[in-house]
Amino acid sequence: MLNLSAPNRILIVTTDVIYIPNEMGESAEFISAQPGGFAGFLPDLIDNLLDQGIDVHLAQPDYRRRFGSLLQKEQSMGNRKIPAHRVHLAKDRVFFYQSSIDSNYEWKNIEISLAFQREVANNIIPWVQPDMIHCYDWMTGLIPAMAKELGIPCLFTINNIYSVKSFLSHVEDMGIDAAAFWQNLFYDHFPTNYEETRHANPFDLLLSGVFAANFVNTVSSTFPMDIAQGQNVFFEASLRQLLSQKGNAGYAAEFNHRITAQHYMFLYNKLLRHQLFTLENFKGDMAGKAEFIWNTGHETGARTCAVRAGR
Repeated sequence: MLNLSAPNRILIVTTDVIYIPNEMGESAEFISAQPGGFAGFLPDLIDNLLDQGIDVHLAQPDYRRRFGSLLQKEQSMGNRKIPAHRVHLAKDRVFFYQSSIDSNYEWKNIEISLAFQREVANNIIPWVQPDMIHCYDWMTGLIPAMAKELGIPCLFTINNIYSVKSFLSHVEDMGIDAAAFWQNLFYDHFPTNYEETRHANPFDLLLSGVFAANFVNTVSSTFPMDIAQGQNVFFEASLRQLLSQKGNAGYAAEFNHRITAQHYMFLYNKLLRHQLFTLENFKGDMAGKAEFIWNTGHETGARTCAVRAGR
């Protein structure tokens, strides 16, 4: 068992549907959904954390229409339950009537992402007061920058390399005080000052999450290939460079699809103790569970730290 000391409070932030109200109402118990893929793994991770006495909380959007449709399909429901006070639903009309998590329109996805992150930043984080934050993919890309300003360790997990760009002015219009963390974001051009940057220099949400997070991991065994086959040369090169820099410094890892809850609990332990993620301490704590591989980055030749889960 890993030495995560209670009462550490961890906030997991995702736009996926992880839990659904078992009965509609504020005091209802929540039951896990079975969305498949990595999101289906989160209820197991949360159960493991709770079993070890960790005060774990989850932030997700309030997809009311989607909740209703999933409740009508027994095959969409899991068997994991969690007390309602541990699930924090971000409430905004943009979520309520969504029939699916992603929209076919980029502008709509940006609106969903910013509305969610506004609720997390303005309401959920102040209420939960976490010791550490774990967030997923580009739709949470502002959270690491906010957490950095607050002094909260943050783990950023990448499931795929899709991303979008936005402007600080748009973030502000959505009710987020971007001035508090604007220097922690990743822009198209080097920002000279806040006023110049607000309207003229877009930032990338996924790259910003990677840039600002204390630690970054990927969970796809095809991730290097996904980057190599990407269509946006600037984006792919920037992502490779950021991951290479963090990997060489001991702040990035690649997990394949066999990842277990124990791997994440190891990362949480290191982040909460402000320790580096190195070959030596990983092997010491996770002997027989995983092996380290040094990958060569495509074209750049940079080395990135990768972890393959044990067989």
